[in-house]
Amino acid sequence: MMRAINPAGCLLGLALLVGSPMPATAQPAVQQATYKPAERGECKRDYPLYPAKERERWTEGWVDLRFTVTVDGTVQDVVIANQMGRGEFGPHTVNWLTECRYSPALRNGQPVQALNVFQRVFFMIDKKSQGASPELARRLRAVDDLLEQGQAEKAMSDLADISKDSTYLYEMLNIMARRAQAMALMNKPYTAFLYLRQLRSSENDLPLREQAWLRRLALRLALAQGFYLEAKEIAGRIKDLGERDGDDRLVKSLATLTALTMSPEAISVTGRVPAECQPEICSADHPVWSYRPVRRTISLDNVQGELTSVEARCDARTFRAKADAGVTWTIPASWGECNIVVSGKPGSSFTLIDETI
Repeated sequence: MMRAINPAGCLLGLALLVGSPMPATAQPAVQQATYKPAERGECKRDYPLYPAKERERWTEGWVDLRFTVTVDGTVQDVVIANQMGRGEFGPHTVNWLTECRYSPALRNGQPVQALNVFQRVFFMIDKKSQGASPELARRLRAVDDLLEQGQAEKAMSDLADISKDSTYLYEMLNIMARRAQAMALMNKPYTAFLYLRQLRSSENDLPLREQAWLRRLALRLALAQGFYLEAKEIAGRIKDLGERDGDDRLVKSLATLTALTMSPEAISVTGRVPAECQPEICSADHPVWSYRPVRRTISLDNVQGELTSVEARCDARTFRAKADAGVTWTIPASWGECNIVVSGKPGSSFTLIDETI
């Protein structure tokens, strides 16, 4: 039976504050513990309609949506953030979501508007039909050989061809895992990390050995880029961290980064707007780099290339400004959990300063 599998929604902290003239103390600080995210309630249908064309072709996939939940629990401003799999899954999912009702977010026990709510919706023909066809499995093993030989560009080319023939989610997950490995080999750590971010909610569908390897790769990439909050979360999912070859370096790097976040020193993170976007990880028309800040004051420096905007997407507010170097933005605590998003010309690089002032 065809059906769309829809997990519970969760909040993405995404957003920023107005420039430097407004200090954090200008807004009353609200403790994060007082905030309860919006929760999906009833929908007119349990799942979105499975597109007829994709049902006939037995094609699976998923759609990532970002949207606002109003104080009365209605859904507004739905944006398709990413899509995995071929076909018209996106419009069907948007139409379904806009007819759903949510329990509104609560701050200090009072209903509030929730921005940047995130929902992933899976489209699966049969939840039990996991696995790759024998032919695709053979081609994926050939890609593994290329990756072991360091032939990352050839591996990416072959994966593009394999992707055209993939229909099941299990096949797509394996393709994404190998693209992450190839990007890491090509010294594109942020793009590699984007693939691993997208795999996170589905990584349990991969073999256990591959899960362990990919989590360690994700941890290494997060540490190398200074993504402390994500590194901490990933490390928490590696139950045997410290027990395998190479783990000593990961544990030491995590301790070093943790110590830096506990010190009064500013955190400097090197960013790069990705130039290798695929629909499942980022938009080729509007590529962005994102970062979860440890502190609440942000600025940009050492800009190489062309940046267009810096955005703070938070659960209580979204702010956007021109991405000028040397301008400081401070995020009030009342805005909740946030994600900093920088957009610009693909390949542009910069330094983000994350500090407390």
